[in-house]
Amino acid sequence: MTFRWRAIAPKGNTPGLAELAARASQSLGYAVLSDGRDLWLDWACGAAGRFGDLMPIRDALAGHPAFANPASVQHHIARLLKTGGSEARFAVSSDQVPEGFLHDSSSCERSEDGLFRITGFAHDVSGRGLPAGDSRSDWPRLAVEAMDQAVACWDREGRLAFANSRFDQLAAGLGVACPKGRPLHDFLAALAASREVDLAEGAAADWVARVLADRTRERPGEWLLSNGQSVDVAWRAMEGMVLMTVQDVTRARNAERALREAKRLAEDANDKKSRFLSAASHDLRQPLATLKILVYSGIESKSEAELRDLVRSMDVAVSVMDEILGLLLQVGQLDAGRIAVQRHHFQASQMLERLRREFTPIAEQKGLTLRVMDSAATLETDRVLLERILGNFISNAIRFTDRGGILVGLRNRGAHKEIQVWDTGCGIPEDQHKKIFEEFHQVHGSPSARQRGLGLGLNIAQRIADLLSHNLRVASRLGRGTMFSVEVPVGNIWQSRVGEREISERLAGEFFGASALVIEDNDDFRAALEGMLARWGVTVLAARDGDGAVSMLRAQGFRPDLILVDYSFPNGKTGTQILTQVHQELGAKVPGIVCTADTDPELLTAIRAGGVPLLIKPVSPARLRSVMHHLLYENPDRGIAPRESPP
Repeated sequence: MTFRWRAIAPKGNTPGLAELAARASQSLGYAVLSDGRDLWLDWACGAAGRFGDLMPIRDALAGHPAFANPASVQHHIARLLKTGGSEARFAVSSDQVPEGFLHDSSSCERSEDGLFRITGFAHDVSGRGLPAGDSRSDWPRLAVEAMDQAVACWDREGRLAFANSRFDQLAAGLGVACPKGRPLHDFLAALAASREVDLAEGAAADWVARVLADRTRERPGEWLLSNGQSVDVAWRAMEGMVLMTVQDVTRARNAERALREAKRLAEDANDKKSRFLSAASHDLRQPLATLKILVYSGIESKSEAELRDLVRSMDVAVSVMDEILGLLLQVGQLDAGRIAVQRHHFQASQMLERLRREFTPIAEQKGLTLRVMDSAATLETDRVLLERILGNFISNAIRFTDRGGILVGLRNRGAHKEIQVWDTGCGIPEDQHKKIFEEFHQVHGSPSARQRGLGLGLNIAQRIADLLSHNLRVASRLGRGTMFSVEVPVGNIWQSRVGEREISERLAGEFFGASALVIEDNDDFRAALEGMLARWGVTVLAARDGDGAVSMLRAQGFRPDLILVDYSFPNGKTGTQILTQVHQELGAKVPGIVCTADTDPELLTAIRAGGVPLLIKPVSPARLRSVMHHLLYENPDRGIAPRESPP
């Protein structure tokens, strides 16, 4: 890369702050503009010590005889343009300039118009260098300057004889001046007093003594600086002098720490994986034991009714095992935070029945009673994970109870339900109430070592509860029994996943007396929908299209509480257009539901954007019931008065 000067501005056209900085530092301050090839002097002021206004970037390129190696200046400029900053030291000597070293420290910024602005300071550092000889001795000095380490040489009396520019920068950054001739002891004492270096909670004098001892023994050391930087300090005796090198090892130390942390995490993950596999086998043994008992009872059974009940219980046990096996990978990811929680609304009675069927045979085998109180409550959480928590509670209750039984039930806690598991077992000492949720913790004083588990069940329950943001609670009295509980938010029964056979009689008559207009071009679906609504107590008027619906409304004077309409019709009209047509005929915005078999995302988004409830065919009766309840009893935007909610 070749650079040349195109013009030189008169000296003295200097910005105020730069001029003050140049004068204060007794250095030559300057600014240069460049387009990457040509350079222009923008301003300059001050003097580079005894070298006057000698400036390497300008004078070396201009062929000034003081610079024996102008190519080094070109490298200096190339670094500036590429990286934005560069420092260099140049040997100077000629008939007009005294022999010595000129240090140039510069930074570079690129403006919006594409010009580079180089701003820097040049100053005399001859006092730092070894006495200059002929040109053949320049290469050792240049080699020391090119080193990444800060280098200082101390003489027999322990005074500074030589330092390269990196050492100067290090000392200046620490706020401790170290001119040529300064004793090492004084430099170290000033450094310790500045608190710029970590003294390892010792006295400053002790730290200085340790460093001097390191120098005597040529023992390397590491300094931790206040800015978080780590430096390695090494000593080497040579011909009556001691060479000190300081190298920044911050990046290496950070990498070492990161490697150690990664190793610790890997070992921890491996340890947790092993514990998890043990926990999985522990949980799988519960339904497996149930299944064995049920199979044995089935072989001995002589009653067909009893056999059917046993088979149903076997099915529950197998389902539990299947769910646990399906959770093996999920629970193994608890520590990684990658378990997918699937919250939904469900009826507590379903879950309680599953728990009763799973654990009753195990309790009876031990001579215990298991009472599970039924509940009509609806819960909102991940049912599978909640059952795992309660399963661990019931399993522990059976294990630590010799006489009496276990009771499972729900209590009201405001917007939550507290699901409690009581036992009449040995109880837990109060000082262990928190420890029992730790991994592998065994309750001291348990009646039999054979009854102890692996100490993982309650830990897994706690981790899952944390994942679900549910609170766990324990209460116990020694010799009387223990209660474990989990708090779960109350759900919405209208959003619960219930089958048609599971809808209670309390819900069956809620729509009695309501009226609905059904507009559907498919005869089979229209008939099926009309029949189901009729069974729910709804008076139905059904039509094939919008025009037919309007004609029937006029002829019969029918005033529906609700409109159910298909989206696509053979005549090209849409369900939303037909809703508007019916609203105009009735003179009121009767709530409507649109049904469609089209699953195109853009279409579904467009329908929902109109504010109309949307159901995808085949329509779920439970979902239809939920939407109808909302529109008839809870919708504040209806154009007609809402119906009175059923008791």
